[in-house]
Amino acid sequence: MEQEVIFLTISYLDDCNYCMAAHSVIAYKISKVSAIITEAIRQGKDIAEQKLQTLSSFIKEMFVTRGRPEKETVEQFLSVGYSEKQILEIILAPAVKTLSNYSNHIFGTKVDAMFKEREWVKS
Repeated sequence: MEQEVIFLTISYLDDCNYCMAAHSVIAYKISKVSAIITEAIRQGKDIAEQKLQTLSSFIKEMFVTRGRPEKETVEQFLSVGYSEKQILEIILAPAVKTLSNYSNHIFGTKVDAMFKEREWVKS
């Protein structure tokens, strides 16, 4: 579940229509992430589940600060049950998603039929 929250949050921040559609479908159908959670991310709103909201907020701060989050943000992330190892995994995620998101931007990747049901355009 956390992986999809991470990928959706990064794709939202990168404004990647293809990845938002794909990860929304994968999150719901494969990872069993509720549509309520994916819709919150897709709309740029807070996630009702506090631990996942903390994860998404941590990713946003990592993204905006280019890997220089405030000490309090790191402490909050760790206080809800995440680990330093997971911080390292989060550091890797933008590298992977940036390659994918930027490739989709440059080549104008069209959303595949299997992901059409969750097509997305940032509002």
